[in-house]
Amino acid sequence: MLQGEVPSQPSREPLYLACAYCTLSANQIMQGHLLVAHAYADSDESMVSDVSSSDL
Repeated sequence: MLQGEVPSQPSREPLYLACAYCTLSANQIMQGHLLVAHAYADSDESMVSDVSSSDL
């Protein structure tokens, strides 16, 4: 940039849209992760009970 230039102000709307999109994406990812985590925890509990009974 030359010394006399004034930086052009970019529109903030794309930034807001990007932030909103990222927030929505993060929410969807977290919801999916929680569903997977619950399913894994449910299956993990049954696996733990199987392992503990076989170890006795």
